[in-house]
Amino acid sequence: MQVAASYIDNKNKFEIIKDYEISPFGTNSKEFLLKINNIHYKINLNVYNLIQLLSKNYEIVEIAREYSTIYNYNYSVDEIILLIDNKLRPLGLLKNYSNNNKSKSSSSILWIRLPVFSASFLLPFTRILQKLFKREYFICCLLLGIIIHIILIVYYFPSYNFVELMNNPYSTFFSVLILFTSSIFHELGHVSSSHYFGVKHKEVGFGMYFMFPVLYANITNAWGVSGKKRVIIDVAGLYFQFLFNILLFFLFFLSNKNIIYIHSIKLILFQSVFLTLNPFLRFDGYWIVSDALGIANLRKKSKEYIQYLLKKHIFRDNVSFKRLSTNAITNNLFVFYAFSSSAFFIFFSVLLIKRLPKRIYEFPNMCSEVYASILGYYISSDWRNIVISGYQFFLKLLLLLISIYVLFRISSRFWNIIKPVIFK
Repeated sequence: MQVAASYIDNKNKFEIIKDYEISPFGTNSKEFLLKINNIHYKINLNVYNLIQLLSKNYEIVEIAREYSTIYNYNYSVDEIILLIDNKLRPLGLLKNYSNNNKSKSSSSILWIRLPVFSASFLLPFTRILQKLFKREYFICCLLLGIIIHIILIVYYFPSYNFVELMNNPYSTFFSVLILFTSSIFHELGHVSSSHYFGVKHKEVGFGMYFMFPVLYANITNAWGVSGKKRVIIDVAGLYFQFLFNILLFFLFFLSNKNIIYIHSIKLILFQSVFLTLNPFLRFDGYWIVSDALGIANLRKKSKEYIQYLLKKHIFRDNVSFKRLSTNAITNNLFVFYAFSSSAFFIFFSVLLIKRLPKRIYEFPNMCSEVYASILGYYISSDWRNIVISGYQFFLKLLLLLISIYVLFRISSRFWNIIKPVIFK
């Protein structure tokens, strides 16, 4: 066949690259994890058997015969070539194919990745911190943390207004510094839990998710453990931030009740609840849901499911959608997630569309007011209020720019869902 001519040699053999690894995917004996150029793919038993036959350096005729024996079906050589072309070529397994898949930044949700702490640097810490995942330590820390957070919420949170933090650049600076430190603890939680389950973790570093700076932990090898263990690894970052809040609680009393620590705990909890645990953004909450359901590429498959519904019920196309699991509960939860994800982004888009025009319209007037106030403070040499006014203007400008960017990203998401349906 013409399609395979460029990567089949003169001995009628397909050559595959040597730099790949295959391991079982969790406890499912019919699914495997294929690792190529530090990119992981979930493959089924059919693809696994095909790779195993190719690795034995068989001629294409021998592969067709062996594959036919395995599945008790008479596969022709052309059918095997087509199978290899459709299943293995996109993965980058074929040695002589010039467009083999490489490790690209687009394969990651982070478009910038800068390693900060190497695996060898982290190893002494993870060897010690992994003990926090032992049952007795975990229960004690969890109970202590729950009690402390109840005390904070009932007795201290109502007494300190979060707006005070946002209006004070000095409090904000130190609170953000503490938040950054808690984020390091968060990533330590991921790598320490990986170590506890025997997974070889890699670096912790700095990255950019859309336009937001984030820290990340490279724990891609965790795909090789069971879904239950992966969920614990997903939650481990929040568990460590929970412990970090306990430390801040004691520092609050040791510092004569410095409100910065209360503000910081509030900021960490806000980040944890509304960002980290959000199952619709690709943070920990998303991976918790994905691993709990046992569905890889959850967002992509949710998008495909919505496209399927549009094609079938709006455009009346004769299409089908493959069930993702034999478990009815899992399938129902997936459907619920697909609708909830779309509803979340629609609600957020409507909210932004409703508020953005007014903010954009008022922005020039706000600039004039800020300029006038800063000029007045400058004449009176009131440097403190100059800093505060400039800081508040910066926050409002940043919020406006983020809102515009987020609306653009959400609109692009929906366009990518609708475009294949409309332009068939």
